[in-house]
Amino acid sequence: MDCDVQRGYKFNRIISDEITLEIPRVSTKDIGGYACKLSNMNPKDIKPCELKIKLEGKTMCDVPSVPLNSRTSLTCYFPEDLSKNTADFSVYHHSGRRDSANVMSCKRIGDHRSCNTIGGYEFDQTVTNHLTVGIPKAQEDQEGSYSCHYTSSAPVRYENCSLTLKTVTSFCNISSVVETEPASLTCTFNVDVNATKNNFSLVRIGGADSKGVDIVTCTWLKDQLKCTTAPGYEVNNLVTDHLVIRVPRASRDHTGTYACHVNGSKVNGFQPCEFIPKPEKIAKLRQEIGGLTIIFSKKRQKNEAAVIASYRVAHILSREVKPFSDGECVNKCLLAVVEELCPENKNAVEAVSLSRTTIARRVEDMGKHLQSKLRDKAARFEMFSIAADESTDSSNTVQLLVFIRGTNSDFELTEELAAMRGMHGNTTGEDLFKEVSAVIEGLALPWEKLVGVTTDGARSMVGCHSGLASRVIRKVVESNGTEPLRLHCIIHQQNLCGKVLNVDHVMKIVVSTVNFIRSQALNHRTFKEFLTEIECEYEDCLFHSEVRWLRRGKVLKRFFDLRHEIEMFMTEKSKQVPQLNDLSWLWDLAILCDITSHLNELNTKLQGKDKLISHVYADITAFQAKLQLFIQQAGRMELVHFPTCTSLRQDQHQHRSFPKERMIELLGLLKDNFSERFKDFHDLKDEIRLFENPFAADVSSASTHLQLELIDLQSQTSLLDKFRAM
Repeated sequence: MDCDVQRGYKFNRIISDEITLEIPRVSTKDIGGYACKLSNMNPKDIKPCELKIKLEGKTMCDVPSVPLNSRTSLTCYFPEDLSKNTADFSVYHHSGRRDSANVMSCKRIGDHRSCNTIGGYEFDQTVTNHLTVGIPKAQEDQEGSYSCHYTSSAPVRYENCSLTLKTVTSFCNISSVVETEPASLTCTFNVDVNATKNNFSLVRIGGADSKGVDIVTCTWLKDQLKCTTAPGYEVNNLVTDHLVIRVPRASRDHTGTYACHVNGSKVNGFQPCEFIPKPEKIAKLRQEIGGLTIIFSKKRQKNEAAVIASYRVAHILSREVKPFSDGECVNKCLLAVVEELCPENKNAVEAVSLSRTTIARRVEDMGKHLQSKLRDKAARFEMFSIAADESTDSSNTVQLLVFIRGTNSDFELTEELAAMRGMHGNTTGEDLFKEVSAVIEGLALPWEKLVGVTTDGARSMVGCHSGLASRVIRKVVESNGTEPLRLHCIIHQQNLCGKVLNVDHVMKIVVSTVNFIRSQALNHRTFKEFLTEIECEYEDCLFHSEVRWLRRGKVLKRFFDLRHEIEMFMTEKSKQVPQLNDLSWLWDLAILCDITSHLNELNTKLQGKDKLISHVYADITAFQAKLQLFIQQAGRMELVHFPTCTSLRQDQHQHRSFPKERMIELLGLLKDNFSERFKDFHDLKDEIRLFENPFAADVSSASTHLQLELIDLQSQTSLLDKFRAM
């Protein structure tokens, strides 16, 4: 009996119905399934077996060698199932060009593992007693030995494996080949043979010839390329780093393995390709199957379009804060429009599911997708900061909002609402910290990378020992991180500065008067009709809300503009408001209108996404400079930036009664309060200036570990020119 046995195996005996295959030295390449099959055996009767290796306290790995830019994978084998324990594991690359590099590492964080890979490697986070690390395009700097490591209470030995790139000097590609039809074969070289003047050839191995035969032979003669071809092949003399060989009429005689040879290259550097013409009947069947595939593909595309449309409607409803049940109403509206404009598309609209449960499911899917994308971005953060704010909703439930802002090694900024947590019990600093911790750990963010925390002024947020900010800072320090910067929410502070004006005597009258008009339906309706009859510019007065800060200025301005109409209406209702004839009260109202207008403008500037601290600091300092200017102009009785006061002053009865001392007093109180509340930002002005423009920063005021690098940076005029051109 003549037996063919692959290298690494031994076969030397048959005992009745049993054969034995020996493996003298088992390695990782031998791991896998095996099956024994007789020539006449039914495939269903074959029962495979699997070869596993008992590693006994050591790790092994295997990585096939492949040509440059080809895909390969590294497989690690461990002596135990890592999916059933909490062990950390990693893969190291050992190269003569550099020190060992950690190309993949996984650490246990809470109930799951967080895995990171460097560029050029990928890992699907699947692990049992083995794992696979993909190398999409093998490069020269990835050559060398690899080892797989994991944490274990017992000593572990590590057995290396090596990746070697196969040098490919040429390879060939073949287009789709059908009998009796034209075909082509392309030789691609790793050099431009037109420049190097290398001779080359196309060789067919196998097929009708048992030995290799030259199909195309090209030789350079005095800078002229001369090519000879075998019958049934055509070639032109145009060649660079590739050459196209045509087969006018493909047949079975052309079947075989082809290789492109470049003279002077290693034999193992040629990557062959197979030329196998397919019968005409098979080609026709393929065309028919292709037609069916197009039909099924169109049906699938229609179904996918209906699902996408459903998701888009769900996104609009959620963005506009509409009930999920509105989706059914939207569907009815769409059907009504389609029936009139394009009835042939009615079935397509009916296929879009917009029921309440479907919309809810779509919104939930989008939320999970956004959370997953945020988690992926957070995994690349080099550092991050958080902002926390709590507010009570209409059901008296405290909602804790946690915002996150981080940057990766490419300085790509991510700013998102990380979570909104409903708190039904106490809201102490400890309770808030538990919720914030759950958010940070849910995103798998390491505490030591937290560099900043911003909160409002509530005691549970800023308490010295038990507040949220203090607990967060202690947690970062305990995790061996640098103490993060703690800041107070700028917009909260700006609103508190506005309250220092102490004009409750104005707001009290405005609010009580507006409430009398609008709280009773009859009064409200009568007042609106009164304004319409006298052809007033406005149709109504506005409600005031302490929560909506930006509305205060609009309420006051509308009240001031309607003061004469309101006085007549209140007198008619026997609810006189004597303050409307009190000159000093009217001046306080006018001053408050204008100051609140400037505060609202500042508040709007401070809001928005992707605002940097340098932008916010510039807005605050600019407003403080404006207050100083207002004080100086008030002393000279210049009201160019106070239009409401200008309007009151131009009234013939109040022309000479401008209370400049009162305005200077209020503006001074506001200016002093701004300086006090934003003292922490002014203390950081040198760091902010360095961050905003390092070329103009004062080296002596910078941190000592940055001074030398800052001098080098400021000396680079080319970098300064690029910075100015940004």
